[in-house]
Amino acid sequence: TYDQALDSFSDGSIDLFSIGGVQDYESLRHTFDSWLPKLSDTRIVLLHNIYGKERFSGLRELWGALSSQYRHIRFEHYSGLGVLFTGKRMNEQMVALANDWKIPEKQGVIQRLFAMAGQRLAENARKERHEERLSELRRRIHGLSLTVEQRNSKIIQQQSVIDELSEKKHRMESSSSW
Repeated sequence: TYDQALDSFSDGSIDLFSIGGVQDYESLRHTFDSWLPKLSDTRIVLLHNIYGKERFSGLRELWGALSSQYRHIRFEHYSGLGVLFTGKRMNEQMVALANDWKIPEKQGVIQRLFAMAGQRLAENARKERHEERLSELRRRIHGLSLTVEQRNSKIIQQQSVIDELSEKKHRMESSSSW
């Protein structure tokens, strides 16, 4: 749990902190507040599922409370991702992103760019899974082909023995002593 992991980190050591899961607002707020000292001056906090179904209502409430306190951006695709800039210092790219977010036209562009990037990542992940499955199937086919070749070789050997025995039988039956 978040509480169990708390003592494993020193104060000011975490730059990126992610909160998610099905919990009530009080539990999520406790997680945020208890981890705040562990976060660095440049910290960014991610909240997953800020627009999720009813079971994620605690995250929606936490997002509502924290987004009014901190600079933030939010991504609405899927179930929503809230990005809070909670640190005292921000690098210039994050400052530019947060400033651009305040301009409605740029906000829409940022939303679309991140949605497209997310779709591309998801498509790449699907492609990699399909390629892994294809490789697995090719290995299986290769293994089965080897098995078939081995069995065909045995069949040929056995057919050769059958032919040889048939020839012996035929010679024996056609002999005058038969």
